[in-house]
Amino acid sequence: MQQVKIAILGAQGFLGKSLSSALLNLGHEVIGFVLEPSKAANSKFLCRLVNELIQTSHSNNFEFDVTINLAARRSTLSQPLSELQVSEYTFNIP
Repeated sequence: MQQVKIAILGAQGFLGKSLSSALLNLGHEVIGFVLEPSKAANSKFLCRLVNELIQTSHSNNFEFDVTINLAARRSTLSQPLSELQVSEYTFNIP
């Protein structure tokens, strides 16, 4: 099986952790993207802050064979996100 380079947004979330682990066990290269630095530090695979992806999206520093977005929309009753805030973290990934 050929190794595939996979980016996972929300890699330390409920679904992301399981998927990342399964893909690593199959021999793929997984690079996770998370919002909180504390979650990136304790990972079994390379985990970067999502802000790095935003800041370098036009410079082609990141190239992946597959991108999987499992990032949750973080909104609560006490702190709801506006549609403008949601679109700020939404990517047009080719």
